[in-house]
Amino acid sequence: MATETQARDGIVLDTGVITQAIKYYAIIGAGLGVLGVVLLLQLGAGEEGGGIIGGILSMVVLAFAVLSGPVIAAFIGYATAGTGIGDIRTRAVNSGIANGIGFAIFGIIVAAILWTGLAVLMGSGGDGGAASGGGGSSGPIEITKLITLIILMMIPNSIVGGAITFFLGGRGRASP
Repeated sequence: MATETQARDGIVLDTGVITQAIKYYAIIGAGLGVLGVVLLLQLGAGEEGGGIIGGILSMVVLAFAVLSGPVIAAFIGYATAGTGIGDIRTRAVNSGIANGIGFAIFGIIVAAILWTGLAVLMGSGGDGGAASGGGGSSGPIEITKLITLIILMMIPNSIVGGAITFFLGGRGRASP
């Protein structure tokens, strides 16, 4: 059952479709994050000298997650195209919103699982983990830059998800 919220410009926000898409992104993000940790484990990231391997592998998994966002948005736009409320314009806007928010949550989940897994593996690696985990003068990315980056990465996913929904029209949703 759709939950509706009327916006000022006549678009009705369908929180049911938005929530459904966010759940898809969360599941995919958790799976990709756990897969990254399994790869870290199997490729010896916790062993001596594994800090470099772990760091490179984590960056590869994060890069894959970022680059796969529009593909995931296309599938989710397709899966939710025939659901929801309103005309095609309203459904496309809701798909765009859902894919933008979902991608942000997806990225946060993947990064959190990877960083947690990497921290656990590096902590169990003895001196190699302590040497690579040091916090010299260069810290993590500034929070304002991180927020800007996340917002900028949400835009293509919103466009792809909304466009797929729009171009599919009322042809129905994907069947698993």
